[in-house]
Amino acid sequence: NAKITQNSQYLGNQVRMEQVLPFGKSIIYSDGQGGGWLSSPQGVAPLPPHAATLARLFGAAHPGMKPGYGPGTREIR
Repeated sequence: NAKITQNSQYLGNQVRMEQVLPFGKSIIYSDGQGGGWLSSPQGVAPLPPHAATLARLFGAAHPGMKPGYGPGTREIR
C-alpha cells in the first residue's frame, strides 16, 4: 500500500507543487512567467515549457486550492 502526499502552494502567479512518493520527493516550482525548476531524486533541472504551462493551468483551474480557501494537501491511499 503506497502512500502519496501532495502539497500545492500559490503566491500570485507562482506555483510550488511538492509530492512525496514511495521513491522520493518531487518538487515543481513555476514563477508564472515561463521559468522555474523541477527537483526529483534524479536531481534538479530547469522546468520544461510544457510543465510550466501545466502548473499555470492547474492553478487557474483549481482556485479552491489557493491560500485562504482551505487546505491544499491531499492524501490518497
